[in-house]
Amino acid sequence: MKSKHKTYSRTFILLSIVSLFFLSGCVQSPEIKQFSQDLPQYDENLEIILGNIHTDFYNYDLDYSVNRLMNLLTITDSMVTGMKKEENNIKEDMLNFEEIAKEYQTAKSSININMLSEEDKLIVNKIDNKISEYNLNKEKVNSCLSKMEEYRDWIKLVNDNAKILEKFETQSILMNEYVQSEKYQDALSKVTEIQNTISQMKDNAQKRKDSGIQTFSTETIQSYDALSNSYNTYKEYINLLIDEDWEEAEIKYIEYSQEYSEAISMGSDEDASITEAINEADTWYQENIGVCFDLFESYS
Repeated sequence: MKSKHKTYSRTFILLSIVSLFFLSGCVQSPEIKQFSQDLPQYDENLEIILGNIHTDFYNYDLDYSVNRLMNLLTITDSMVTGMKKEENNIKEDMLNFEEIAKEYQTAKSSININMLSEEDKLIVNKIDNKISEYNLNKEKVNSCLSKMEEYRDWIKLVNDNAKILEKFETQSILMNEYVQSEKYQDALSKVTEIQNTISQMKDNAQKRKDSGIQTFSTETIQSYDALSNSYNTYKEYINLLIDEDWEEAEIKYIEYSQEYSEAISMGSDEDASITEAINEADTWYQENIGVCFDLFESYS
């Protein structure tokens, strides 16, 4: 009997040691304990960032959509700067998300997931789903960011064009004033400035056309050359005034007026189709940037 009692005692001690071993593996591991404590913060941070990305896109569309900007009297430089800022916000959010996701995945790889509680496993699943959703849409977001840069460049061209047109109008007024004041040499200098400005207008229109956001007919592009050439005739008119050849000057002015009108008529498609141009640009905007506006909406 004594020997049998000893056998039972040894068996009990051995089972106790084995039980303690497994318990210590489940509960006492510092890595698992730390990972479990960090899980809610990982989940919250990633959710906040996804919500921020959605909000960034929402604010961008609210402030810088085609319909909003094209219906303003002027597009300011600060608006263009604001567009760049929103782009940078999205890029920063993406960087932050990826840094946190990398930290989480490194910590996760160092522990045995099976040792976590069921509650922690649910959080792990939520986090993994957020990372998967982000990775699934990352390429789309990067494409939208690339198109936002193209759109911002186009808006800058639209803004620059407004400034060039204003300069053209101012120069034209001064030129006419010089002619009326018989300051003919000053008028000739101003004509040269006007032709340089027309060259800038053509270059701007060509760049807007090349962007793919806005369409220009070949005739519209050619109208700038025709307009510039009409001012060559106007120079001849001024030189006739200098020579006091009034009859020939009058004939030359009529010739200039006809050339000028024809040039304006050639470019009239651009002015007459402003609504069409806005709709065209908006279609491009929706197809290339708008596809990101609903991403991560559930987190916002």
